[in-house]
Amino acid sequence: MRVAYLVGTWPEPSETFLVREVAGLRAHGLDVRVLALAPGPDGAAADAGYRPDGRDGAAWRALAHRARRHPSDLGRLLSASLRTPRWLRHLPTAAWLAESAADADLVHAAWASLPAQVAWMSRHLGGPAYTVAGHAQDVFGPAGCCRAALVEARGLTVCNRAAWRRWAADPVLRARLAWHPHGLPLAAWPVRTGGSEQPPVVLGVGRLVAKKGFTTLVRAMSRVPGARLVLLGEGPERAVLAAQARELGVDARLAGRVAEAEVAAWLARASVLALPSRVAAGGDRDGLANVLLEAMASGVPVVTTAAGSAEDAVAHRRTGLIVPPDDPAALAAALRAVLAEPALAAALAARARRLVEQRYTLEVNTLRLARWLTAAAGSREVDSCPTKLT
Repeated sequence: MRVAYLVGTWPEPSETFLVREVAGLRAHGLDVRVLALAPGPDGAAADAGYRPDGRDGAAWRALAHRARRHPSDLGRLLSASLRTPRWLRHLPTAAWLAESAADADLVHAAWASLPAQVAWMSRHLGGPAYTVAGHAQDVFGPAGCCRAALVEARGLTVCNRAAWRRWAADPVLRARLAWHPHGLPLAAWPVRTGGSEQPPVVLGVGRLVAKKGFTTLVRAMSRVPGARLVLLGEGPERAVLAAQARELGVDARLAGRVAEAEVAAWLARASVLALPSRVAAGGDRDGLANVLLEAMASGVPVVTTAAGSAEDAVAHRRTGLIVPPDDPAALAAALRAVLAEPALAAALAARARRLVEQRYTLEVNTLRLARWLTAAAGSREVDSCPTKLT
């Protein structure tokens, strides 16, 4: 089966889980072609297709071609888009997708934001049927797709229970909703050998944005004497975090964006992985952050919060420690407990690794997703009753 896998940016360093997912789907026999709206910060990938630069006219030519073939659908799209003008400028992109994915059995929009919106518009220009995956910001934030794009999808899938609860509250969406957590290639994430670094390293990994709660982590570290803080990632809060660490006298290293291999190397040195997620202004929050699974697979104890969907994998005092969000005192106490009690840290790490082996292996989870996509491609249930655009 041929799948056009539609993303916003490819490859995106903070979305390694999608790179793994594509590899897993291909390993299970799906012919997956990545189509991206923009290249990643390090440039385009040779095995992906990209939306053409608006200056070369290719997308506009595709729109003209589609308009001749589907004039009434284009008129309805224009009418609907004028009600939400920000979508109007994406009509050429939708036409490009319809042309680029013409030989695909299915488009899979990997985000319920612009990719899902473009897939929906493309469908009304004669493009393939599509499915939509939801994660975190695209489900909870303000920049999601229109509801019609979800209603008309052949199927919806989410990778965490918080997103499931949000969409399942709508009976129409619930009827086509599936849960497919991401997975890790465990051979690439073995349990570390040897002890952690001294003085102890508290590791934080993720984009330096409000929902990650790293400002709370810096405040907590001022109450954890003798430990170093290492933050891996880049983002708009970098300067704020650096200034906060200086003001509080926290021994902090902001290492910036690093490759996956360097994340694994830092996990091998860390005493604990801290991800004090919070609900940001506008509702954005983490799903089940993949770095939690990476730490759990590697044998590193984790401390996090229930603000997103970490509790999918982290059970308090069984596979990690859960603290309230925005509470530096509670976070500091949890970090001190892990650092001061080797038996607790070892027990948490061992149970966490077993859970990842049971529930979050890439091979098993992508096989389930591959079967779901194949079934969705063969279904005509949603297409038989499209939502009105006007």
